[in-house]
Amino acid sequence: MRRPIATIAIAATLAVATVACAPRTANRGNIPTVSQLEKLKVGEHSKVYVRGILGTPSTFGTFDKDVWYYIGRRIEKWAFFDEKVLEQQIVVVYFDPKGTIEHIQTYDKSDSREVEIVEGKTATSGHELSVIEQIIGNLGRFNRPGSSDSRY
Repeated sequence: MRRPIATIAIAATLAVATVACAPRTANRGNIPTVSQLEKLKVGEHSKVYVRGILGTPSTFGTFDKDVWYYIGRRIEKWAFFDEKVLEQQIVVVYFDPKGTIEHIQTYDKSDSREVEIVEGKTATSGHELSVIEQIIGNLGRFNRPGSSDSRY
């Protein structure tokens, strides 16, 4: 009688462990499809049309508001492992001064570069106060007559 219960418990544990380790896939941002991009014609379509087809851009150009970026990525993550990038795409739409499409550029995962993050601190000038200096320095500064704080 105990043998079927143990078998069921082991099977249930294995099923839960298998489901918990299943990969999770997520889309981040906006990845326009090929059919959406084929609808855009250089020199013909306006910003309103592009927004209707592709949606609101992920970001605009920093120095030129007539450059729209659609940034997206599809990732997969297995349990506690680092996430893996399955697909990455950046579509850049350039507009002329009249607001029509001037150029469309697409970048994918092969165009990306790994950037090494540098851990460090930037030295600043000035004097660092100790906890005691901060406490003593604030004595007598609270609720002085004529202070600009009008809450009291």
